Parts: sequence; C-alpha cells; structure tokens
Amino acid sequence: LKPIELRYALCHPAGCTAETDATPEILDQMSKGGGIMILAMNAAAQPIGFPVPLDGYNEAAAGPPVDNKKYAEARSQLMAQIRQRQQQMAEKWKADEMKNLPLDAPGAPPTTTGSTKNK
Repeated sequence: LKPIELRYALCHPAGCTAETDATPEILDQMSKGGGIMILAMNAAAQPIGFPVPLDGYNEAAAGPPVDNKKYAEARSQLMAQIRQRQQQMAEKWKADEMKNLPLDAPGAPPTTTGSTKNK
C-alpha cells in the first residue's frame, strides 16, 4: 500500500473532505490493486479505516463514461422513491401509535357505552 497524504479541502458540520487529482500513477495502481483503504480521523483523533474493494474497476474504467443526464434522472427517481417510502413509513408509524393510545387518555372525558340519562 502506498499512502497518499491529502489536505482538507472543505469542512462542514458533518466533517471535512479532502481531494486529489487522479494521476496516471494512481489510476495504474488502482487497476493493479484489489482495493484501497481510506483512513479518516474520528472525533477522538483516532484513525478509522474504510476498505474499498476495486472489483469491476478495470471494466468500469475501460467502459464508456457515465451519461450525466441519465444519471441525474435515475438519481431523481431514486430520491422520489425514498421520499415516498419515508412518508409511507411515517404514516404507518403514526397509525400504529394511534392504535396504541389508551382509550381514556388523561384529561379526556371518560368514554361511555350507554345512555347518560338517569333511569
């Protein structure tokens, strides 16, 4: 493994990102390797490793480039499906919660099953 030291390019509330150019040397190493290891620092300044397999890399690199328009359309459809699923799950959760509420909630008038008139 050959380390590549990167400097932070951007920091935001979720963390910092670093970038580098994909030089011919890096691309050659990726085509000959089985994977790469991304190292990051956690909140306690301890390194965390994220292994990334490169299965299929050579075929993808040799193939045609991604059609950005098709990618954007597919991503938009996926995000719409995710939003719809989230809404369905939220509605189901709300319905389940309503089923689990006690019949006589505190502060609510008591439920009656018959006439309230005196006999």
